[in-house]
Amino acid sequence: MMGRTAVSTVLTRFKAGQAGWHLVAVDATCGNGHDTRFLARQLAARADDRAYSVLSFDIQQSALDSARSAAGELPEAQRDRLFFLRQSHDQLLAALHQHKAELLASGVTSKLAVIMYNLGFLPGSDKRVTTLKNTTLASLEQASAALDPDGLLCVHAYGGHPGGLEELEAVEAWCSGLPFAEWMVMRYAACNKARNPEVLFLAWKRP
Repeated sequence: MMGRTAVSTVLTRFKAGQAGWHLVAVDATCGNGHDTRFLARQLAARADDRAYSVLSFDIQQSALDSARSAAGELPEAQRDRLFFLRQSHDQLLAALHQHKAELLASGVTSKLAVIMYNLGFLPGSDKRVTTLKNTTLASLEQASAALDPDGLLCVHAYGGHPGGLEELEAVEAWCSGLPFAEWMVMRYAACNKARNPEVLFLAWKRP
């Protein structure tokens, strides 16, 4: 809930300060499509029908199929602005460059406002298929470079599955290394949860 509130706040700032831009948001770990659907609704409330895009990444076809099904309840105009990519999130930058080039070719200038990560495994699927420390860090490096000023990285990391704690600690170290003059990073975690730690990181890129 806290992450989505932050995302909504950032997108409102883009609407107020950057009228006329084509807004882009990324769901870097599509899963069952809940964040993709959330981003589509948020952007639709802040932009004209075709003045936004949501790029949704996952390596599992079952995840993309589930996300498309979840998006079925959206109006057609919102579904048309969703782009489902069967790619690892460490290919984020190349996909963003291609999308930006396509927008420029149509006479539109994009603004990358939000990138959301929900790390771990796809609920209800093979728990051995998870996000991994190295590819997640590579993706975060690309995301931090591509994100426009005033944009937000929203990263929800989990430590209860094999490899999860290592990934969570790596994400925290990466976030802690972002220069304070350029980024404001907040860490949120439940202090009364003894097992299966999870942490929300919100990294706001200063204008």
